[in-house]
Amino acid sequence: MIHSFQQEIEGLKDWQILKKEILSETFPGYQKFLKELNYYSLVSVLVDSDGTPKKLKENSADTESYMVFTDALLINRISRPHNSNEILNSQFESLSNPDLKLTTFMLGDLIKVLRSKSKAQSIKVNPILFEADQFDGNIYLCEEVLFAPLFDQVTKKYMMTSPDQALALLAINPNDQERFGIEIIFHAITNSDLPDDKETREEILKTKIDELGFYAPRIPIKRGSASIYCVLLNLENAMEETAFIRSYKTFDRHTDIIFVTSDLEIRTGNLDRIPYHGEKIDTIFTPIIQWQQNQVR
Repeated sequence: MIHSFQQEIEGLKDWQILKKEILSETFPGYQKFLKELNYYSLVSVLVDSDGTPKKLKENSADTESYMVFTDALLINRISRPHNSNEILNSQFESLSNPDLKLTTFMLGDLIKVLRSKSKAQSIKVNPILFEADQFDGNIYLCEEVLFAPLFDQVTKKYMMTSPDQALALLAINPNDQERFGIEIIFHAITNSDLPDDKETREEILKTKIDELGFYAPRIPIKRGSASIYCVLLNLENAMEETAFIRSYKTFDRHTDIIFVTSDLEIRTGNLDRIPYHGEKIDTIFTPIIQWQQNQVR
C-alpha cells in the first residue's frame, strides 16, 4: 500500500500528499472520532519538553506536520505503529509513551503560534501512526488536516500563498484593518507561475482550483466584524477567473469566501457583485462587512 503511495506522491505538492494522508482516503470504512471544531475549540497539542508545539515525520513518504487531538486520550494512537486491522477495529495502544507530551490550546491561538514567514503550516488532527504492510517505515495518517497561514512581515497580512504574489496588499494599512476589526486570510492566484501553453495552463489552473477547494474548509478564522477568506484573482482572463469563483465550504460558520478579480470587482461565491467605492479603505471594508452581516446562517 505504501509502496504505491510513495509512487503516487512523486511530483505532488504538499497539499496533495496531505489529502492522501487523511484516513478516509486509505480506510473508507474508518469511523471518525473527530467532533466538530471551530476557531474557539480547545485541542490537545503535541509539544516538546519546553511546551512548544512540534512537528512529526516518520520517513520520506510522510508529510511533516503538527499534531493535535480532540481528546487527550487519543495520543495513544501515536504511541506505537498500528496495522490496518487495528485501525479499522479501533484497537489502539492502551499505554501512553512517556516521551509524548500534550498541552491544551484554543485552536485559534495555536494557528497564531504556528504562523511562519515562509509558508502555511499543516496540522494533522487525531493522527494515527500507521504500520504499512511490506514497508520498512511508518506514516502518520489523520482524521483531518488543518492549516495555519503564514504571516507576511512586509504586508502584515495572513496568507495561504506566497506573499510575493500579493504585494498589492501593501495598499491596505494594517491599522485600518485592525480599526475595522475585520479578519481576513488572503489567497493569491496570479499569472506569475502559469505557462502560456493552453493545454498545460488549463491543467495547472484545474489543480489550483482543487487546491483552493482543499484549503478553504481547513483554515480557522477568528470571528470579527467580518471573517473573510479572500481570493485575489489576477489572471487577466475573465473566463479563467470565473472558473475559480464558487461557494467553497469554509471551516467556521461565521466565515465567508469572496473573490477580487483583475478588474477589481468583488464577487461572492455565487458570482454576485459586492458594490463598493475604492476611494478609501472605509468604503471597501464597510460594504464587505454589511454584506456578511446580511448572510443567512
